[in-house]
This record gives sequence, structure tokens and C-alpha cells, in this order.
Amino acid sequence: VLNHVTNKARVYIPDRPELTIPEPDIAAYGDYPRDRRFGRTRWSEVSPLLVCEVLTGDPVKDLERNVELYFEVPSIRE
Repeated sequence: VLNHVTNKARVYIPDRPELTIPEPDIAAYGDYPRDRRFGRTRWSEVSPLLVCEVLTGDPVKDLERNVELYFEVPSIRE
């Protein structure tokens, strides 16, 4: 069950030595804190179930780099 879908998300990648926070075109959450305003979201505290990338410009970033990063997030399965 999803409780929040947005086109303004950031995905925190756990256990990365460098700061890497990809911004998917669409992200869907099942446990998004509904009592918090969107602008005050701490991306390290929420994790999407589903992310979508719309291919424009340089598809290598969306098809290679971001896919590898998203697979490091336990909640993202597909």
C-alpha cells in the first residue's frame, strides 16, 4: 500500500562513504510520515518502495549509475 507519491524526492543511499543522493523522477512510499510537511523531510529517514526514471538527455546516468544506486536501498525491489 502506498501512502505518498511525489516527483520531488531524494533517495538516501545507506552505507555510502561519499554523499550520493539521486533524485528520481517519481518515487512512491509506503511509510511516508503523513504528519510532516514535505519541505521538512529528512531523506535519510524515509525510503521509497518504487522509483521511476524518465529517460531524457543522458540515459547512461538513469540506466546505469542510478540503477546501481537504487539496488543498494533495501526497500526498493524493482
